[in-house]
Amino acid sequence: MALPSRFHVELTELLNQHCRFADQRHLELLAQMVTGLLVTETVSLDDWKAVLMLRRCQVASWQRRCQRWFGNARIDVEQLYGPLVLWVLEQQQQQLGPTPEPALPLWLEPLVLWNRHRVVMLSVMRDGARIPLVWRTTLAPSSSAATATANATAAPDVVMALLEQADQLLAGHSAITLQLDGDWAGLEALPGWLEAHGRWQLLRNSTANSAPDLFRTGEEPGLFQLTGRGMREPDTVDRLLLVVAVTVLVWHGRLPACRSEPEKSA
Repeated sequence: MALPSRFHVELTELLNQHCRFADQRHLELLAQMVTGLLVTETVSLDDWKAVLMLRRCQVASWQRRCQRWFGNARIDVEQLYGPLVLWVLEQQQQQLGPTPEPALPLWLEPLVLWNRHRVVMLSVMRDGARIPLVWRTTLAPSSSAATATANATAAPDVVMALLEQADQLLAGHSAITLQLDGDWAGLEALPGWLEAHGRWQLLRNSTANSAPDLFRTGEEPGLFQLTGRGMREPDTVDRLLLVVAVTVLVWHGRLPACRSEPEKSA
């Protein structure tokens, strides 16, 4: 197993090839946070700092740096993550060789974080892994309505905007399968949208999704544990999810240039 510092260097070099940051320091901090999340499996700034061996950085200073990063409007999630995840999908396609490309399976799922933020996410389903592709975060209507399905289906306009974003991002794919689980009320515009975008097909009540959830909720298993009170603004959550998404790519071995992962927490 590699030390966190060595892995951080490898990850920074890889991200530098595919993510265009306006400030190199922003990229380096992303790599640090991804390393911390991968090792601790917990969304916690303090836990991340503890494993990164940042001896000259005080806890308060580290927290301020991270909070400034999450609140920095210059860090455009779509522009940074899009080229990276497309490169990952291209690598996977090359591994298939001359085999005809199968329909790309996308999973549409709702998330509610800290009973405050509603997230709608499209993920690519590959080999038992759920790879985040695009997502949108809004404020949940109220804490009393903070169930994942109720909150996500309350914003069909967000879902349709997300599908448009994914359609543009995946322009190079000839066939896409949209998988839904459960009742997504309010999506009356979806059939017409699918008809207008002929390469998309809908699969409802899919049982193909056996990948673990992103976050552990109660007794439900998941990759990462959420802690604390959470974040205040939706755009800061979107940037946190950028950290999570890059970590998922590493977790499932989708970033081949990261030859050695740091030791994960027990």
